Amino acid sequence: MQKNLVICPVCRGPMGLEKGRFGLVYKCLNYPKCDVTHSATKNGTPLGFPSDARTRKARCELHDLMAKVWDYKNNDERAKMYSWLGQNSKYGHISMMSFGEIQQVMIKVNKLLAKKTQ
Repeated sequence: MQKNLVICPVCRGPMGLEKGRFGLVYKCLNYPKCDVTHSATKNGTPLGFPSDARTRKARCELHDLMAKVWDYKNNDERAKMYSWLGQNSKYGHISMMSFGEIQQVMIKVNKLLAKKTQ
């Protein structure tokens, strides 16, 4: 099912396209030594930046935290969220954030959440 050549940024090995829980995903073929994955669109185009387990976990935690501020299902709220991310992060999308950037954005979102709950 390989669509695009994707190279693992950690071990420099090839990544293979598979069906994951949330859609298509590239996984490092050197698993379990290397646990890097890379999201993909429905047609197999790589999406975002590859991540290791720690970064994936942090991305999920940031999504959960942001859901307390913005309603993902409401298109207007979702647009506001992405606008805010564009102004408060390097790339404007969680799938492109490094672990360090996620930590910085979480601090900002926690401040928004504190204001919202006052």
